[in-house]
Amino acid sequence: MLHNGWSKDSFGREPVDLSVPADPDLLVRALLEPARPAEPARPAEWPAPDRAPSPPRDPAGDLGNSIGLHDLAIALRGALAGSSACLVRVPLGWHGADLAAAHPLDYLGMDGGAGIGSGPGMAVGAALALEDPALGGGNRLAVAVLGDGDLLMGGTALWTAAHYRLPLLIVVANNSSFHNDVVHQERMARQRGRPVSNSWIGQAISDPDPDLPAFARSLGFHAAGQVRHRSVLPAALAAAVAAVRSGQCVLVDVRVRPVE
Repeated sequence: MLHNGWSKDSFGREPVDLSVPADPDLLVRALLEPARPAEPARPAEWPAPDRAPSPPRDPAGDLGNSIGLHDLAIALRGALAGSSACLVRVPLGWHGADLAAAHPLDYLGMDGGAGIGSGPGMAVGAALALEDPALGGGNRLAVAVLGDGDLLMGGTALWTAAHYRLPLLIVVANNSSFHNDVVHQERMARQRGRPVSNSWIGQAISDPDPDLPAFARSLGFHAAGQVRHRSVLPAALAAAVAAVRSGQCVLVDVRVRPVE
């Protein structure tokens, strides 16, 4: 069941007696030719790079005051305490223990497609739906915690919320990476005997770092500078919740440690 779908490649592979990394057509053709062993083609030699790529710097900065997803969950729960909210999305690394849902509208779940970029559109759609009198008539605050990669891929949807004056809080769990793919590439590197230390290549969102608050402001959202320290996170989220309660669209960019 896990492998019966195009989006299931992030799961482990099926156990096999012999793994043959090859073009399927060439492999089958060679197997069908009688009485002659298949000769593997020699891979082309890749030219050595002028310099080895450098891994991205630690996005968390000061580890003593850095922010993990659990810290973000606690601060957000505190900011929303005593008020009705709908958590539209959370990142893949969000721990189940940090997800409290006592009502069907407390948490809407994932998109089910295992893709990146759907979060902003889902957040705006949920904010619009929550304006329906049958769903509380705007009394339930729409909140979405999105990864930075998710926001970058579909972030122009935020303009729709600003255009239609839909109160919405977007919290960006910003780890400067498409980290889910980093984990996948680490798994594949171990299976194929390749250097795990290269797993970040092509997945880092840095050099330069996107200015997500500026991006959000260009689309009509209110967004202050990036929150980097755990000590100021509760106040930043509390101010954002108050602003959304007053009818504004707000984005809070939070620099978080990658999930180990």
